[in-house]
Parts: sequence; C-alpha cells; structure tokens
Amino acid sequence: MTGPPLLHVDVDAFFVAVERRDDPGLSGLPLAVVDRVVSCASYEARALGVHAGMRAAQAHRACPTLVTVPARAAAYERASDELFALLRAGAAVEAGSMEEAFLAVPGLDWPDASATATRLRQRVRTDLGLPVSIGVGRTKLIAKLASRRAKPNGIVVIDPAREPAVRRALRVADLWGVGPVTRERLAEADLDTVADLHTRSLAELVELTGVAMGRRLRRIADGTDDATIRPPAPRRSYSVSRTTPARRAAESYLRDLAAELAERLRKGDHEARHVQLSLRTDDRDPIARTRLPRHTADPHTLSGAVLALVAELGDPVARRVTITVADLAPARTQDTLPGL
Repeated sequence: MTGPPLLHVDVDAFFVAVERRDDPGLSGLPLAVVDRVVSCASYEARALGVHAGMRAAQAHRACPTLVTVPARAAAYERASDELFALLRAGAAVEAGSMEEAFLAVPGLDWPDASATATRLRQRVRTDLGLPVSIGVGRTKLIAKLASRRAKPNGIVVIDPAREPAVRRALRVADLWGVGPVTRERLAEADLDTVADLHTRSLAELVELTGVAMGRRLRRIADGTDDATIRPPAPRRSYSVSRTTPARRAAESYLRDLAAELAERLRKGDHEARHVQLSLRTDDRDPIARTRLPRHTADPHTLSGAVLALVAELGDPVARRVTITVADLAPARTQDTLPGL
C-alpha cells in the first residue's frame, strides 16, 4: 500500500531546548526544568537517571551535578506559537502537543522526503533556535515511530518499501495510544508484536480490548491506520495555569496571569466573555465563574474579573491557579475615521 509521505516533527526535550536557546550557558549540562517535580530533563540528565515526574531532591540524588531551572510556561507557549507559525507556512499541520506536529507538505513525494525533512530541521534550528527530530512515514503511526527513532536531532525515513517489515516487528506494547491495561491483556493473550495480531480475528481483538481499540489494532496490522492530517478545530478557550510563587495567590500575581491571557487572546484575534478561576488547595479545588457584560481582551477587565472571583472564593491559600476564558468571538476591529 502506497501513499504520500507524512512528517512528524518533534522538538527534542522541548522545555530544556527553550531554556538553552535563551541561555546558551546551559548547553551541554545535565539540566532539568522543574515545577515541583521534573517537567523535562536534558538527554545528558536522562543518561544519568533523571526523568520527568521525579521530585527535585530525588533527581539531585540520581545526578549530583544536575542543574535545575524553574519552569517558564509563558516562554514555552511563545516558542510553541512560533514553531507552529513556521510549520503552517508550508504545510497542512495537525498538532500532537505543544512541541510536536504531523505535516502534509503539498506535492511532496518519497524521493524528496529526506531532503525536505533536512531543510525543515535546519530552518527550525536557524529561525527558532530549537533542535527537532523528524520522522517520515506513510501513516501517522509510522511517522511518529520514525521520529522517536531519530531522537535526538535526527531524521528517519520509513518508506513504503521498508514499512511492512518495520510494521510487523513493532511491539504492541510500544504502539502509540495503547495503555497499560490493554498492554497487559495483549501480553496475557501472547500478542507481543503486530505480526501476532494477524493470528486473531477482529472479533477476538474486540473481545480482548474493546471495540475502538480492537478496530484500531486491526487497522494497524493491515496497514490501513490513520494517514489523514486534520487541521485544528476552531478555538474554544484559552487558559493559563501556574504554581503560585507563595502560598497565597497575590493580587499582582493574578494581574500578571490575566495580562498574559489577554495577550494570548489578542495574538489569536479573539475576545472572550466567560471567565473561570480554578484553585488547587490542600484540601479542595474550588472553582468560580463569571460572565462579562461584553466580549473583551482587555487585561484590566480580565484581571478585575479574576480578583472578584478570588474574593468570591474567600481568598483561599492556593498551591496552583488556573484561569480559563471561553465563549470566544472574533476580535473587533476599530473603524478608522475618514482621511486617517
């Protein structure tokens, strides 16, 4: 089965890459971005036993020379916006997360796939200062598998001639989207590789894993899995979420978060009318909502609404704050006067 090449672009150790871009002195060091726990570890740190989800103290025990920096969510969001703006300039793009995406490049054929991936990787490095790995495959599963194999800072192409052998050898436990419960059931049924899936009927796979997963496994075995790039649906909301620097969400801190959210609305050419505040405390997660008189992206209006919601909740001691705005509308353009 043939089809045009798809690219999977994935920034290597994204948070770390942004920190090193902004502070080249961090390059080459075992580095971890920390927000209560390790959010992202450099490849140097991973080689020494540091991984995402570790508590900072545990990470330092594993790697005494570890350098840690606090997470800067706003910087990562800006870098993500820049990345996707670059990618969408020449391709249809489906986001996988804030640092990875599937691409369909118009007119791209297999003989040119490697050279196109090489040029794109270099452009991301030159224009954005970020290292990416790129996988090329006929379906999204194969392209994502290829980018995993390419890491860090590499390119792997799995063309239609190589794909059948690669696909048959894939371990079902490593398939994208197969969770721990499904992995256990497949292992108990002695289904270890994609080739093993051919020994079972669709009905048997459905009985083992459920209707949706059973059908997906059959498509993977048959090579008819998803190869369609789906552009994002219209935006429905924006949010910012931060660990509070102190035990209480100070007014200045909330104003800064509201200003950041307003800037994201403006960049997205949106205004919002619905505002929600979510707090994480030691014993509960209170939520308050309000509806503004009109759609807006004004930071003062948004911060005023957020502060009123904090007061409504009794100004509790919070460990994390999340502000979400919804009920979006296109930003209004102000009419200019004649002659101006």
